[in-house]
Amino acid sequence: MRILRMAALTLAALGMCAGGTAAATAATTATTAAGTAVCSGAGELPALDVTQVFGQANYNPGQSITVTVTAVNCTGQTLSTHIEPYGRFANAAGDIAPGCIVIDPTWNPVTFAPNGTYTASFTYPSLTGCTATQFTAFDSFYADSSSTPLNPATASVPINQTTPPVACHVVYTRQSEWQGGFTAAVSITNTGQAADDGWTLTYTFSGDQQATNVWGANVTQSGRQVKLTSLAWDASIPAGATLTAVGMNGTWTTSDSGPAGFALNGVPCS
Repeated sequence: MRILRMAALTLAALGMCAGGTAAATAATTATTAAGTAVCSGAGELPALDVTQVFGQANYNPGQSITVTVTAVNCTGQTLSTHIEPYGRFANAAGDIAPGCIVIDPTWNPVTFAPNGTYTASFTYPSLTGCTATQFTAFDSFYADSSSTPLNPATASVPINQTTPPVACHVVYTRQSEWQGGFTAAVSITNTGQAADDGWTLTYTFSGDQQATNVWGANVTQSGRQVKLTSLAWDASIPAGATLTAVGMNGTWTTSDSGPAGFALNGVPCS
């Protein structure tokens, strides 16, 4: 988990609102959830300290991004303000990236108890086609009587634009065999770091087999080269999951030796 601390904020009144999808809770202790005191600005009264924590150290396009904001009232006074949280998906130049959602600020009030803590988690959706290399969360606090942020609070998290390499493990099991025919099952395990949405499995028969009836996939065969492609209902194989819905009947004349050279979307499998 990546923690980004913001400097202590000096203010006359404080309040908080939800942005994106937010779940917020209030407490009356001047510590973070991890138990670390954050009132570095307690010498200036009234004062507020803010901590921002992203749910992951980095994200892939299509993953929802969560940031938890913790604000501590470092005074013995009741404070009333609001926060206008929002986010921006940006490219390396800092510009709004194509293919990404634009998230506008929202507004909600919060009243802090003396020495109280307020925590809110904000979740922002992301599109698989988003080309951003980073997401910045803006969590600026305002006094109720002012439209100027007391101190702009921002924190950023990287978005990976390099797709994690496909990794896979394939098991071909001959379930039955008779002179001139066979039945086999194929299991595909996604050992990579991301879901495989829409797959193609290729391999080479070692004998002279012909796949005549395949289920769980579409099939094309040229000589000994076989290509299986996913159907709509089994196209996604989540990271760490195994697809066991693929099988076939086939024929052979001189050899039913097991296949070799399995590759998933062009990447060799173990």
